Amino acid sequence: GESKTTWRFGTDNETADLYYIMLKFQKRRSLERIHTHKQTYGKILSESADGIWFIGLGQSIDELRNNHAACVRMYHLDYKHCIVQMKITYLSDEKELFIGDIVSAVENQGFGSKALESAIQLARELECRVIRGNLGPSDVNHFDKLKYWYEKYGFTVEIDGNLGSIELKL
Repeated sequence: GESKTTWRFGTDNETADLYYIMLKFQKRRSLERIHTHKQTYGKILSESADGIWFIGLGQSIDELRNNHAACVRMYHLDYKHCIVQMKITYLSDEKELFIGDIVSAVENQGFGSKALESAIQLARELECRVIRGNLGPSDVNHFDKLKYWYEKYGFTVEIDGNLGSIELKL
C-alpha cells in the first residue's frame, strides 16, 4: 500500500484544530458536528459522501472578506495531517481570488483537484470575476503538468521562462 504522510502544514494550534476535531468524532456525519462544534474555525467547502475527507476554509466567509487571506485545507482520515493546503487572498475591490500556493502531500490521487474545485466554488460564492495566481521557479519542473491541470479547469496559463501565471474568468 501507499505510505501515509506524517507531516502537517504549520505548527500553530489553529492549523491542527479542525483535524483534531475530525479525529475526535470520526463518524460519517462528523463534518456537520465539527462545523457546529468549532464555528469559529470557518467553513466546510466540500466533503466526500462517505465522510472520509473534507476541505475546510480557515475562517468564515465574512472573516475572509474582512481579512482577505486564508488557507483552504484538505483532511483525509487515512492520513495523519492536512494533505492539501492552498493559500488564497480575496481582493474585494478587484472581485478577485488570488491563489498564492498549493502544496499537496499526496499526488495523483485527485486531492489537489478537489481543493481547486472548492476554491473555484468559493470564488463564485464571493462573486469574484476572476481567479488568478502565479507559477514560480519552484514550479518550473512541473510547468507542463500544471499547465494541463489548470487548463482542465478552464484557466488560461501563460509561461515565460521560469515564471508563469494562471487566470480563470468567472
